[in-house]
Amino acid sequence: MRKNPLKCWTYVSLFSTIVMSVTLVLFWLVKTQNASWYSIRTAAQQESQASGIDATDATINQFFEFIINGQYVAYIILLNGVLLTLVIIVVGGWIIEWQKRSAALISSTKMSLAESESKFLEAFNNAAIGMALVDLEFKWTKLNRSLLEILGYKRSELINHHVTDTFHPEEAAQTLKLEALLAGEIRTYNAQKRLITKSGETIWARLNLSLVKNAQGQASYFVLQLENITREKLLDEIKSDFISISSHQFRTPMSAIRWNLEALLDGDKGIIENEKIKSTIQSIHDSVVRMNQLITDLLRVAKIEGQALEIDLKTVNLPVVTKSITNTFNARAKAANKTIEIEASNMAKKKAALIDPTLFNEALVILIDNALLYSDNSAPIKIKLTADKKNLWLRISNQAEIIKSDDRKKMFEKLARLPAGIKKNPDGSGLGLYSAKRLLEAMKADLSLEESQNLNEICFKIKLSKG
Repeated sequence: MRKNPLKCWTYVSLFSTIVMSVTLVLFWLVKTQNASWYSIRTAAQQESQASGIDATDATINQFFEFIINGQYVAYIILLNGVLLTLVIIVVGGWIIEWQKRSAALISSTKMSLAESESKFLEAFNNAAIGMALVDLEFKWTKLNRSLLEILGYKRSELINHHVTDTFHPEEAAQTLKLEALLAGEIRTYNAQKRLITKSGETIWARLNLSLVKNAQGQASYFVLQLENITREKLLDEIKSDFISISSHQFRTPMSAIRWNLEALLDGDKGIIENEKIKSTIQSIHDSVVRMNQLITDLLRVAKIEGQALEIDLKTVNLPVVTKSITNTFNARAKAANKTIEIEASNMAKKKAALIDPTLFNEALVILIDNALLYSDNSAPIKIKLTADKKNLWLRISNQAEIIKSDDRKKMFEKLARLPAGIKKNPDGSGLGLYSAKRLLEAMKADLSLEESQNLNEICFKIKLSKG
């Protein structure tokens, strides 16, 4: 506990006065005693001279010389006392000034903390989403109005009750990774949970949990954020139902039309001798193929953005899977007088990749199709597989028309159509690269455009996790 500066100054003054008083007393005693010792020595010398006998030997003479010089000791004591008093006063002044500044700093810090706490409480109480402070036993300690409105309880009905008491029974049995938070293994925990309100209604909530530590780095309490996403979940279900129904309702008639047109063109239903009719049927067939591809692209994007993708990560041999996918393009590549070359490093052959085979297949098909469609000449399409300690890399490159720097930045945007691409394929949807990137991101992979010294080369790079 810090002392009042005025009180400290009183102590300094008192101590310096005591030191000076003791110094003066010592000075007086030494001076008085020195005068007495000097009188004794003088009388002894006079008696010795009168009798002609030396009454003092050398030792006694030295002793008396020391005593006589005691007057100098007295002055030294006086000087040291004065200096010590000055030092005490100066140091005391410094200490008092430091205490004043410390007191001012502490006062300022307390005011800042009080202001910060006031702002936090205001933001906490008025937040649009539910917020709560939860102790280390995972019991409610403080709740804001939004959270109480979401759950339908009064504050007194939840305080000191366990948070999982409001969870759906199936959710309450699942771990919340509190141990991982306390151990510092993760910074935050995010999840979607079903909760039971006071009225018995089941709602969906997005839960965010983070740990707050004190100044000593020890766990203090949890901050819990809760957002009602029941409406979002309902919309997601509607989207999923739409995608499922549309996938069947759109593709079934389109496939039937395509098969019948192909049967007519192949002569399965009789040879068409009229070239105009045959040309018209071929044009209709091509339009149906494009329409079918557009429907596929649109449904894929709807599934991605509706978060309806089912992720099933598996450990696979990347070179084998890649070779299997590229083999499906051999006939098309040969017809276009192009080749697809695959090169895999020894490390890539030995290490397994962690992917969702279905999503990876869709993404790579888009990229290979893109390379075949937009490459300029018969230069081979190259697929190179490499690996390092943490990741595997797949690079797919082809020769194409130079793409401007500004256009390169737009390549992964939805509905992006670059001038070079429009020339080659006017009927493109602009959804291919966007879909490929989002598909790979869904399985924790990444797709990017790699810079190349050859301006005519387009190289896409896929980063995959090691299995």
